[in-house]
Amino acid sequence: MRFLTIFIFLMIYFSGAALAAVNDRRVVTWNLQGSSASTESKWNSNIRMVLLGNRDGGSTSDSRRIDVMTIQEAGSLPASITANPALPLDGRLVNPDQVAAPINEYVWNLGSSGRPIDYYVYFSRVDTGANRVNLAILSRERANQVILLRPRAWSGARPILGIRLGSDYYFGIHALANGGTDSGAIVARVWEYFYQNQISDQWLITGDFNREPNQLRDLLLKNYPQQYRNVTFQNEDRPTHRTSGHNLDYGIAGQLNNPFGGPKFNCDLFTPSLMGQLVSDHFPVLFWPKNR
Repeated sequence: MRFLTIFIFLMIYFSGAALAAVNDRRVVTWNLQGSSASTESKWNSNIRMVLLGNRDGGSTSDSRRIDVMTIQEAGSLPASITANPALPLDGRLVNPDQVAAPINEYVWNLGSSGRPIDYYVYFSRVDTGANRVNLAILSRERANQVILLRPRAWSGARPILGIRLGSDYYFGIHALANGGTDSGAIVARVWEYFYQNQISDQWLITGDFNREPNQLRDLLLKNYPQQYRNVTFQNEDRPTHRTSGHNLDYGIAGQLNNPFGGPKFNCDLFTPSLMGQLVSDHFPVLFWPKNR
């Protein structure tokens, strides 16, 4: 009888998960190194190139478009985006930590007026000084919710920017440059958001963790063991930061009460898509559905 109960639970659990999975979408994360004066050309040339699906060189090399992109050090938005006024969020902003950083929604047409290719841009100017280390998320779908969180007990930590697309959640993060000391608190705060609100949906955190995956695993296991049990790491085995030779850019997927941790992705560096244009000291990283 006990075996039958467990079997029924797993059937219900995985049949529900099959209906909507966070790894159904193709996702890219990239630290744009926004301090460069050529930020606008990075958006209009390189970001455009990545979004429209130029060949990525991975095991699923193809020309499919990217569904979600998280950007760190986004600099300033180009005029091609801000030419149109920001859209109203209409009560879709969820900000339980009362993060003071502004957040705006825009539509960016990468096509033509006759054949538009629209992406929704969620831009948070978290750097009100140099206007360099801002956060952005780009999505082919309009977000049902826009979420702002802040890691607990970390002075100077950057906000966590997220969007909900249907029942799937995508977060973009940029951990502190002092070795990503707040990276564990970032993962814990996202987990806490789902735990406090009893949300059973899947999430994916991508960005620059400023810490190697194994170091962050050890940190979570030591300081946040409960959160560690509900997540899986999605990372390349190669360096993503050219200057240091470290692997700093990757993803962490999660789901509450998932006995196997979070959902799984394939991932690969997106370097061939840049056609040799090394416009940042970080390589973009691509995540795509596993076993498909």
